[in-house]
Amino acid sequence: MSLDVAGGRRVFGIDGFRPTRQDRHTGTLIEVGGAHARSWTPSEWTARAG
Repeated sequence: MSLDVAGGRRVFGIDGFRPTRQDRHTGTLIEVGGAHARSWTPSEWTARAG
């Protein structure tokens, strides 16, 4: 979930995805749990990941 810091409202979320880490270079959000890991990279950051 992403929050608008100034307003405190939810602006984005992916059902069932609870990231605990973020790669500061690529913007990728990472969820790690048990034997699995999932990630998601915001489209506006994708160009920076290259």
